This record gives sequence, structure tokens and C-alpha cells, in this order.
Amino acid sequence: MQQMMAGYILTCGEQRRGLTEVVVQRADGKKQRAIYYGQNEDLRVGQLVLLNVTATHLELGTGGTDFIMALEPFCNRQHSPLQYGHIMKMRYTPWQMAVDTLEEQASPYHGLFAQEELSLAGSFVLVAELHSMLPALCIRLKELMPETRIVYIMTDHTALPISLSRHVHWLVSNKYLHATVTTGQAFGGDGECVNTVTGLLAAKHVYQADWIICTPGPGGVGTGTPYGFTGLQLADVLHHVDILGGVPFFLPRISFVDKRERHHGMSHHTTTLLRQFVLRPVILPIPLFEDERDSSIEKQMEQSSLSQKHIVLRQKAGTVGEIDKLYKRHHLEKLSSMGRNWEEDPTPFLTADTMAKTACWIRKHTEMN
Repeated sequence: MQQMMAGYILTCGEQRRGLTEVVVQRADGKKQRAIYYGQNEDLRVGQLVLLNVTATHLELGTGGTDFIMALEPFCNRQHSPLQYGHIMKMRYTPWQMAVDTLEEQASPYHGLFAQEELSLAGSFVLVAELHSMLPALCIRLKELMPETRIVYIMTDHTALPISLSRHVHWLVSNKYLHATVTTGQAFGGDGECVNTVTGLLAAKHVYQADWIICTPGPGGVGTGTPYGFTGLQLADVLHHVDILGGVPFFLPRISFVDKRERHHGMSHHTTTLLRQFVLRPVILPIPLFEDERDSSIEKQMEQSSLSQKHIVLRQKAGTVGEIDKLYKRHHLEKLSSMGRNWEEDPTPFLTADTMAKTACWIRKHTEMN
């Protein structure tokens, strides 16, 4: 089902690269927040727009907003001019667009990607299911290695426009991210790539990444079934990292505030993915909290045989006070995950902090040798 409705713009609000938030008056009389992907100067108060109202009709949570599909005048409009691109994203839909992919023949990097022996050459790649963990990872890496270059790869498992992410906008604006790459059908990054393999190679060889972080965008999907969740597709990403000669780290999803049994402690999204679908060993940093949480996590890991399949590293977790000071030093506000701010549910953020610190420790000692 796709539900559309006419409306007109009441006010224009927050703007960031590739996205403007507006308030619209819909034909049904409702005032509603809406998102426009395109050039900000296209918009004006009173302008007639065509809205996709499917999400608000279904009363969705995270995705519960309207989207501007078209606006008057409904002709002769061009968005995001190209330099050379012939590769389409959102292919065979009314919203398909051509982008300048880094791999294609007209790209200045085509010769680079033509090299079959191209590899990650031991690059560390941090992979996470939840987009909300991206700032926590970046902040700790930059705290420990201020001059390091972090490149973010956004897959097409969830939201497709990178401009939807306030996290990415903040991290780029404040120079925590050196570059962004959107892969598959995802679009809007500094670099566009056809798949995650070339996206990883672009991070390494085009943007000279010291660290690569790969997560889907906002808006992951779960169905309450063993395999019906978007995070399962990260198995491919972890395999790609390993095959290309990188070092894959996976951030376990851990929470003790989530009331759903399947997500209490170590989420079944993590255990199912690592137990059944990731066929090569990955590095799995697990925080030690020195309280009852440790025994719960240990039991779940034993039941899933994760220690037999993967490289599990137990590292003492930081404290809530430590990450509170860290986030305040970096002026990081409103950090939340799954609808809960980090003070309400600190465990996911302590877990991300532990992984970043563990990865830095391994890297420093590897380079020393």
C-alpha cells in the first residue's frame, strides 16, 4: 500500500545537506511534519506539494513522518547535478536517480577498482547493527586517536538517504567523520558505490581511512521472528571484510532495559547472526560489568556457542560517569538508542565504548610489533 495526499507548506524548518524538514497542512486538515529530499531553495511557504502519507497513516514510530514526493511547478526540475554518472540507484522506481559511482568507467577511480588484487590490507572495520551506535564509536576513537581518519559506510539495509541521519550530519559537521560512502541503493554519501565490497575498498583507497565503520542507516526492521530482521544482512558485510583481508569487529547488541525477552541481555539479533550466518570468525568485544549482567551474557554466549566460532575478547567496561564526561567534552547531546536515551539505558553505549577502546588497544599493539 502507498497512500498519497496533497498539501501545502506552512513553515520550513531544519536544513541539512540534501534534506529539509517542513510543516505541511494536509488535505485532510492535519498539520504534519514532512521531509523533502532535494535542494532547500526549491521550497517556499504556501507551495502545493504531493505527500506520501503511508507511514503516518499506519501510525509508525521512527518512520512516522510524511515525505514530499513532488512540488509545484511539477516539471523541469533537476536535483543533484552529475559530473559523469550513469549508474542508477532506487532502480526501476519512479524515484530512480543517476549517481557518480566511484567504480564506473568515467570515474577518475575506475582504474583503481579495475585492480583485482585490491584489498583492505589489514584495515580494522567496526560493524554494528544499530545506527545509533555510530556517534559512540566515533567519539571514543577520536578521543584516543585525535588525528585518525574515520570513514563511514552506510549500507542499504534500512533507510536509503544518508541525509536522513542527524548523527551523520553532526559527525561530519564537527569533523569526526572524514568521509561517508553510500552503497547499494543507499545514496547521498561523499562517495557512491555499487556494493559494500567496493564501498570498503573506497574507504581504504579513495578516502585513506584509518578506521572504517559500517552500519545500516536509521530505521532497522524486526518482526519478532528468528530471521525476519534487517541486521541479518550484516553477515555479508562481515564476510566481505574478511575476504578482502580486513579485520572484522562486530558490536554486540546488549541491553538490560529492553523488556522484550528476545532483546534482554544479548539480543537474539546478535546471537542468531553470529551463530548461524557468519561463517568466518570475527572479533567480538564483550564488556565486563562486574555485576549480574556478566553471568547473564555468559549464559547466552554459551547457549549460542559464540566462543567456539568467534574471537571473544572480554574487557572491563567503563562507568556511566566516564562516558558522561566523555560525551560532555565532545558536546554530544540527545544520544539515544531504541527510543531510550543513554542515561536510561547505558549498556549499549558502554558496549560500544568498550569495542572502540579494545580495537584501539589491539591496533596500537599490532603497530608496535
